Amino acid sequence: MNRLRSTTLANGVTVYTYNNGAATLALGIAIRAGLRVEGENESGMAHFLEHMLFKGTPTRTALQLMQEPERRGTEINAYTDMHYTFYYQHGLPEQLAVNLELLTDMVVNATLPENEFLCEREVVLQEIAESEDSPVDLCDTLLMSTVFAGQSGERHILGTTESISATTRQMMLDFKQRLYTGNNMVVLAVGDVAHADVVALAEQHLAQVPAGTAVNPTRLDFHKAVAVMTREEQKQVHVRVAIPIADGALKDSFYMSMLSDVLSGGLSSPMFQEIREKLGLAYTIYTYTQLHTDMGLFTVTCSTEPDKLPTLLKALAQMLGRTDWIVSDELDRSRAQLKFAAKRRISGSRSLMELLVSLLMSEGRMLSPEQYLDRIDATTIADMRRVARIYLKPNLATVVAVGPVTEDALRTMWQEALASI
Repeated sequence: MNRLRSTTLANGVTVYTYNNGAATLALGIAIRAGLRVEGENESGMAHFLEHMLFKGTPTRTALQLMQEPERRGTEINAYTDMHYTFYYQHGLPEQLAVNLELLTDMVVNATLPENEFLCEREVVLQEIAESEDSPVDLCDTLLMSTVFAGQSGERHILGTTESISATTRQMMLDFKQRLYTGNNMVVLAVGDVAHADVVALAEQHLAQVPAGTAVNPTRLDFHKAVAVMTREEQKQVHVRVAIPIADGALKDSFYMSMLSDVLSGGLSSPMFQEIREKLGLAYTIYTYTQLHTDMGLFTVTCSTEPDKLPTLLKALAQMLGRTDWIVSDELDRSRAQLKFAAKRRISGSRSLMELLVSLLMSEGRMLSPEQYLDRIDATTIADMRRVARIYLKPNLATVVAVGPVTEDALRTMWQEALASI
């Protein structure tokens, strides 16, 4: 039985519920307001606004917004990604009404007080500074700014010191008015909850939200390049090798996620065994997919000492350039791991809610857990080899690095790695 239900209100707000009978209730409101819909002068606005929604409403102070749920034993938090901002609470099923009322109060009625705005801007600037001290974050940022150069995807979710310093309260109010509308809003509840109850409460608290216009982010195009941020003080070079998943990203997104797990999911996976256990080239090595409705990335992430970098790049290029690691034993392992992870999520509430909202807001699709499990069982070796042949083309990859290496050196190493395939 498919326990995933949905209802769209007159103003475009969509309500999803999934009743898994869990002892806890995860409840959230997602807004299609991530970095991809920020204007040129709005870099970091979505994330900054996320912070500001915790700073008070006409009926609650900032402290009350945090105290009320915590005194009920409820977790309250939020996060922003490329596609959306998500505000959520994780509590008990009997707290549905009070928790949803508080979330809607934040989302609809936040006052964004000037004194809090100025203080929180300093907090975000500290968050940016902390990120800029991390080579892992710097490498991820360099990757996005390279593959999506000149497009919205190149920006950091946090923004920059310059963009946040230039942001005004009025700019934020305009951003919120444009995007926090019914057609860009999703309510999601996962736990022992009745769909009709959630819909009725959403109608009560969100019916006054204007419908607005559904956002449609500009298509992202992939840029092939080699880029480096040279930092001689580091002991290791942090590396990302990203291959575009163009055009068929949505159609094959499930298969690409599973292919990533076949290649590097777990200690016995082919990439972990080859790169770490056999060659000793890296401590951390894994792949991940970043999928959107228009395109995606299949990315290898790792780090190594500078003298081992040429050998590591050759090993990566050779592994990505062949498909002999796609065998029945590895697919069976991946199936078992993914099914365990899915069933663990089904039995909980928050992790399942975050999976569902990510699928909907980032990839434009909604799979129930039952449908997800069916897809895992139905995936074949032929499916894996087909998408590997179509998309895993290391000669199309963008390669970036942060550490004691130059751009010319990295470019030469990658060219030699491709020539070894």
